[in-house]
Amino acid sequence: MPTYFKPIEGDYTDDNTLEDELNSAFTTSMWSGSFPITAAVCGGICGSLTSIFFQSSLANSLPSAIVPIPTFAPFVASFLPLWGAHRYLERKLGNKSFMTYFNTALGIGIVTGCGILEVRQFGQHLPFGIFACSLGFYHMAEFFLVARYNPSLLSVDSFLVNQSWSFSAAMAAACSEYLVESSLLPGTKRVAPLIALGTLGIVFGEVFRKGAMIGAAHNFTHQVVDSHRPGHRLVTTGLYSFSRHPGYFGWFCWSVSTQILLGNPVCAAGFAYASYVFFRNRIPYEEYWLERFFPDYPAYRARVPTRIPFIP
Repeated sequence: MPTYFKPIEGDYTDDNTLEDELNSAFTTSMWSGSFPITAAVCGGICGSLTSIFFQSSLANSLPSAIVPIPTFAPFVASFLPLWGAHRYLERKLGNKSFMTYFNTALGIGIVTGCGILEVRQFGQHLPFGIFACSLGFYHMAEFFLVARYNPSLLSVDSFLVNQSWSFSAAMAAACSEYLVESSLLPGTKRVAPLIALGTLGIVFGEVFRKGAMIGAAHNFTHQVVDSHRPGHRLVTTGLYSFSRHPGYFGWFCWSVSTQILLGNPVCAAGFAYASYVFFRNRIPYEEYWLERFFPDYPAYRARVPTRIPFIP
């Protein structure tokens, strides 16, 4: 369980030691306040503007084999530098520094800006543009909601960009399938019913995902906790009266819908199965602890399903 407040304790014979401890406590409080939000907002705006203003020049300077979708030239050009900067900043400054927040938000902003450009063109790759915008919203909103309700837990990991290697591999597979199939069978990608269904599914999933975070407030965490935190209570109203894990249900709908939007039959099936396996393992582990925290949880579990297919 993370330590939220470290009390200043012990006998100090050196005034500098006490001053360092006070400065450390102040810095921790300051970083859990407005600075991370400022860094994320500035990074996101700078990233989006970078994509919008430099897309044409980058698209003309990079070969089409590297940039099959010209509007995403800023992302292709910046991916490796941003990834390298992220590794360096996290190693040197930690996962709660202004520059680490800014760099991650910058990358998300670049992807979102590319998506906005593609949507504005309303061209062949419209689904990919909507997909990029949905990714940008998903990651930024996750960060801001943690900042709002659990600032003491906030770190660069709250963006959920690097949440796991499997998530990164899944996104890479989705993009690869889309690019290969759009090259071989371009007519299969811009199908109006699939675009409409996928977009609605993404919105539906995000309503449940973000609604669960807002409804549970400080009771919602990205990591399963194995000890009862002060003030932690069982939420059974709102979306939690429809699904006892609305955040998971929303993520399941969101992830599968992104692949319906892209017209990726292989990844749609793969995402559905992978999400099912993940939640099939995670939910029993999480509920093992919830039963120990809340005596009335078994009755709630018997009354309210998860709504995730094949997981009661």
